[in-house]
Amino acid sequence: MVKFALPETLFGKDVDELFAYKTKQMVAIKDRRLGLLNYVFLIATMIYVLLYQILYNTGYLNVMAPYGEHRFSLRSLTNSIGCDPIDDLGCYTVFPAVQNTSYCSQTPDDTSIGCAADEYLTSKDDTCVRKRNCSLADELDVGVIEGGELLLTTRIFEVAQVNNCPASSDNSVSCDTLWENLNETSDSFVAGVEDFTLLVDHAVQASTDSSIADVSRSMKGVLSIPNNGALCKKLADDGRVVRNSNGDNTESAPCFVDSNLPAADNYDVFDMASWLGAADLDIDQPSGSKPNESVRARGHIVTFTIDYTNIHPWSGASDEISYVISVKYLPDSSYKVTTSTDVVNINSTIAMSRRIQKRYGIKVIVQQTGRLGAFSFNTLLLQLAAGSALFGVSVLLTDFLALNVMPNKEQYRAAKIQVTEDFGDLRKEQKRQRRAGEQDLTDPTAAKNAAVNADDATSMHAINTA
Repeated sequence: MVKFALPETLFGKDVDELFAYKTKQMVAIKDRRLGLLNYVFLIATMIYVLLYQILYNTGYLNVMAPYGEHRFSLRSLTNSIGCDPIDDLGCYTVFPAVQNTSYCSQTPDDTSIGCAADEYLTSKDDTCVRKRNCSLADELDVGVIEGGELLLTTRIFEVAQVNNCPASSDNSVSCDTLWENLNETSDSFVAGVEDFTLLVDHAVQASTDSSIADVSRSMKGVLSIPNNGALCKKLADDGRVVRNSNGDNTESAPCFVDSNLPAADNYDVFDMASWLGAADLDIDQPSGSKPNESVRARGHIVTFTIDYTNIHPWSGASDEISYVISVKYLPDSSYKVTTSTDVVNINSTIAMSRRIQKRYGIKVIVQQTGRLGAFSFNTLLLQLAAGSALFGVSVLLTDFLALNVMPNKEQYRAAKIQVTEDFGDLRKEQKRQRRAGEQDLTDPTAAKNAAVNADDATSMHAINTA
């Protein structure tokens, strides 16, 4: 039988020393400095885990992402808030007087403001941008809703084109330009689109718990206005509830405006000027996408972010879901949709002419996000397990300071770390003594002396270790 044995040395070091087993032992170091330091670390860890992470930060909740749906309802300015000119008797659309607007060409020219005759002064940066003729339209003409996104048309450009290369029976037609523009063009603003009201109806549900769900009419929502103090004051003057982050009434930014309008069945309703103003965007400010043009002329991309939550510090998850609507815009962006309408002769399938329409406007995108929570015992166990690991870290930190930083570190090290005798040498001595005892098995006295010597060696090692 082949026996495997490690060499006595490896890389010039004793094998027993190289592979020494390090185990923990409990040592009571009677020093108030170390004891108080350890308690400080333990108490700090307990405060962080129990008070902050579990109670304040609601670490016992299973936090889920929300899933939601939404819809838009665009309506032109009416004589009564919330009425529908189609359904409600006595309700009618109120159009602006184009001759009194700054951006319409129908407005008398005023070169005293420093702009050319066909320009007007923007509301920001005192920049001159181009005027255009204005036309009147209602929500059915300017609102394009598709795929959960809204296009509020602010400018319509149209051009007529003729087919410059009609097909022939012998396919002999050859030309360089397929469509040629005619002189029939129109380029106009839609007057008063900033006065249109936009209703946002939405619903939300927790991604993994269908019992956590609600609709916007039943929830409490606010519109966040971080920078536009003038808008905060205007909405307060209009009778909307405007508060600061502490819940106190205010007329300055930053402010939060109750978005649920009782006159509109508690839906989220604002005029477009207020929606855009929440992002500090004015429809008549200069467009970053093209010089001498306004946002009204080039369009823009705007994002409504609806942030839901039912989680509150200390109190945990509630049955009521609330939300905050934040509006942001993409700097220097523009947006347009181009469509083509073919005109086909009755005796032909070939389009002989067509009309190109470019709609510039405000593109509104909705993002529904947030945190919805429910109590979870498994989540609480995970937090407690993580906290117990931090308690171990506090002990390690105390040990590190005691052995490497504190004034009596040498005494602490001597008390905490003990090195035993070499057990390899002990086993060799025991083996040698056993062999000596086996040399004369017929001599009981020799065998007894060998056993006593082996026991004495073991006892001596234990005494040295102690």
